[in-house]
Amino acid sequence: MKTCPHCHIQVGGSAQYCPLCQNPLVGTPEPDRYPKVVPPARQASLFYRIAAFVLLGAAVICGVVDYIMIEGRHMHWSLLVLIGAVYLVIGRRVTYTEK
Repeated sequence: MKTCPHCHIQVGGSAQYCPLCQNPLVGTPEPDRYPKVVPPARQASLFYRIAAFVLLGAAVICGVVDYIMIEGRHMHWSLLVLIGAVYLVIGRRVTYTEK
């Protein structure tokens, strides 16, 4: 078990520095008490990637049509389409990736 020369506490595991004062620990290391847990990497499915691409592409096309075809002051309906598409893409990712 390693010991901190400054705090005089014993630290288990393979830590290199004291958790209290950050001084280097002295002594022989012992095996870790708990296994290292690595969370599984989550990747977006192919369907999600295609759907996100189509939604955002449609929002861009709506924006182009809105700004080219309509002149003068008006409500830009394409912004509503863009906000909806971004909400669907981000909302789906946040909703289904949390446990």
